Amino acid sequence: MTLGQNIQNARRAQGLSQETLAEKIGVSRQALGKWEKDTALPGLDNLQALAAALGIGVDALLGTENADPAVPAVTLDALRDLLAARDAEEKRRRRLWGCAGGAAFIVLAGLLAGVALQYERQISALNQNYAAIQSSYDAQQAELSAQISELQDAVRMGEATVLDWRWLPVDKLHRDADKSWMPVQVQVTPRTTRDGATVRRPGWLCAAGTIRSCTK
Repeated sequence: MTLGQNIQNARRAQGLSQETLAEKIGVSRQALGKWEKDTALPGLDNLQALAAALGIGVDALLGTENADPAVPAVTLDALRDLLAARDAEEKRRRRLWGCAGGAAFIVLAGLLAGVALQYERQISALNQNYAAIQSSYDAQQAELSAQISELQDAVRMGEATVLDWRWLPVDKLHRDADKSWMPVQVQVTPRTTRDGATVRRPGWLCAAGTIRSCTK
């Protein structure tokens, strides 16, 4: 029988559960289960602890006690060799995983650096676009203010004949190839009116009345 079968048979002969035996020797139930399934080997200290907890010798667990001469016995030296080979294999796997992890980290760091650089360039381009839009908006605002000021000056020139006036935008800001403009409605209240009369200014046409609309 295998070492795992010997451990399982001895445990059952003592009426112990895996949890109880694992607690006695200070290991997890999962570790003991792997030993019994022969998917892992216990260390020498754990092997001696198992023998003591089960009340049998190490030779009995290894199957060397009263062994059939025709069947090679698993000696303590052979077990040491097996454990040493297992430890060497685990160290080799850890080194391989460490190398693979280092390479993966380098690749991931390179990818993250590339993504960060791309985002930085996109943010820089967005900032430049925003600055250009803001500059264009400021220029359009200045031009609109100048036009409104011109309109106000034109109206103030007629203060002797105008009682009140106000202007309202009637559409959004338009952009041409050489300028920007916005249609506005100017409401003027003349001091005196006469039916059928009109008021003209250079570039402006206003219909007479208490409140009239002027277009340019």
